[in-house]
Amino acid sequence: MHGNADATQAPAYNELDTSVVYTRLVGDFAVNLQYLFVHGYMDGNFYSNDLTAEIAYEWNLGPIKLTPAVSYCFALGPDADDGSGFVKQGAGYLMFRLDGQIPVYREIVALEPWSAFGVNFQYNTRDIGDEEVEAFNGANNIEIGLAVPVKINRYLTVSGFAAYSRELTNLSYTEPNTFWAGVNLTFTY
Repeated sequence: MHGNADATQAPAYNELDTSVVYTRLVGDFAVNLQYLFVHGYMDGNFYSNDLTAEIAYEWNLGPIKLTPAVSYCFALGPDADDGSGFVKQGAGYLMFRLDGQIPVYREIVALEPWSAFGVNFQYNTRDIGDEEVEAFNGANNIEIGLAVPVKINRYLTVSGFAAYSRELTNLSYTEPNTFWAGVNLTFTY
């Protein structure tokens, strides 16, 4: 389960994300399957149901962990043209990501930096002038961030995070430089 995140540049909006993730270890690789429900709100409400498949590999360098991963997200809907959808139904994106984990205090507190690069397959739209947009295919953005997870008990973790994104293409409803922050609440069993 994820918490709330707030964008700091216009157009600002709030969103609440809720997800369920299934992880299976296959040799040295982790395969993750995720269902994500996004509820966004600004002038009106919008929703999205997404499925994501990811494969990741973890390297241990002493106490530090590095995890490169590649994932693909597929939008189930509703379609943005229906009025309440967030993106085009059937659209998706490919994400290349590198996560780190640096222990700070025992196994309770850590620093978790990350970087990511996204390639869009009509998941976002691009401004084409005269207040019109078109579905976009291509390099989307580069992102860096830092989370500070605090393990409450063996099942529950609270994590504050801050991130910065630099868009590579003029996408609709985004700014070239975006900073956002939020809190995640994760229940693991």
